[in-house]
Amino acid sequence: VRSGLIKAFYGLTKAGDLADKMQLYTAIVLARRTLADESLEATYTAASISTLRTVLENAVALFDINPLEIDEQPTVDNQTARLNAAINGLVYLVAPSLDVDENYDGDLDIPSDQSYVSNNIKYGFIYGISEGLGLVLDTNMFNINGINADLVRVMTQTYGNGTGSYIQAKDNAGSTKFIYYAILFGDVNGDARIDSTDKSYIQAYTIGAANTNLLDASENGGAYLKAADIDGDGNVTASDAAGISQVVNYQATISQASDLTGSRIIPVA
Repeated sequence: VRSGLIKAFYGLTKAGDLADKMQLYTAIVLARRTLADESLEATYTAASISTLRTVLENAVALFDINPLEIDEQPTVDNQTARLNAAINGLVYLVAPSLDVDENYDGDLDIPSDQSYVSNNIKYGFIYGISEGLGLVLDTNMFNINGINADLVRVMTQTYGNGTGSYIQAKDNAGSTKFIYYAILFGDVNGDARIDSTDKSYIQAYTIGAANTNLLDASENGGAYLKAADIDGDGNVTASDAAGISQVVNYQATISQASDLTGSRIIPVA
C-alpha cells in the first residue's frame, strides 16, 4: 500500500501544468443563459443563433477534456474568444432603439436626426421631460424596439433623474445596445429642477471655476452643455445664467421643444 501511495504521489500533475479553463467556463455559462432566453428567436436571426449553438457545442467538448495540458492553453483561449464573439455576434431582427409612442400626447420627443451610432451603440436624446418629475421609463410614453424590455433601465445621476440621466439597454451578454440622454433645458446639475443652483453652476463655468466638468462636451453625450445653452447662441455664457434668474423670479419660462432654434427664454406677459 505504501509503495502504491508513493507512486501515486509522484504521479500527481501540478496545477500550474494544466490549461486554465476558467474564462472558457464563464463564456459557456453566459452562452447557455443567452440561449435559454424565451425571447431569443423573436430577437435574433436564426443564422446567428445557429452559429452560437455550434460554437457552444465545440466549447463544451473542449472544456470536458480532462486533463488539458498547459500547452493547450492557446487552444482554450482561442475557443473562448470564438464563443464570446458568437455571443456578441448575435444579429438583431430589429436594431435596438427607443422612440416615443405614437399614442402619447405629451411633450416628449426623441429626434431621429440627432441619433447616431458609435462602437455599435446607438445614442440619442430625450427632450420634453417634465421639471420635478424627470426621466421615467413608462411604456405608455416609450416604445422599446428590438430588445427585451426587461433589459432596459433608467440610469439616474448624482443629483437625480433630470438632465444627463439616461435610458440604457443591455443585452443578455451585458453589451450596451442603446443610450438615450435626457435634456431638461435650464437644469444643469441633473436634479430635474430649474433653480438658483443651475444659475450658480453656469456662473462658475463662465469664469473657469473648478468642478464644472459637467459642462464638458463629452460628459453624457454633451447633455448638460445642451441644457445650459438656453439663449440658443451655441455657447454657455452669463446670458444663460441671467435667463435662469428670470425663471427663478417667475419672469420667464423655458421652452423644452426639441426643434427650437434661437432663445428658449419666454418672458411672462
